[in-house]
Amino acid sequence: MPVRKLNTMFLEGTEEKFRNRESRPEDLQVIAELKEMVTERESLVKKLVDDKKFYQLELVNRETNFNKVFNASPNVGVINPLIKVGPATL
Repeated sequence: MPVRKLNTMFLEGTEEKFRNRESRPEDLQVIAELKEMVTERESLVKKLVDDKKFYQLELVNRETNFNKVFNASPNVGVINPLIKVGPATL
């Protein structure tokens, strides 16, 4: 029994040393590189989202100006294909 208890204490001490060990320089370098990549990707995604928002607003602006200049008032989605067309409406 005392040998088992000593082995258990030794294993617990070894596990604690393993958990509290210093980081390896290679691991720290990889972590730094990955953090840099994440930062670059986040900035790229932010730029793309901002560009998308800009072009959406630009599209609405151009469509509004076109409709003002040519006096167009589009009725989007008002055509009903199920309505029967008689000879008088043609």
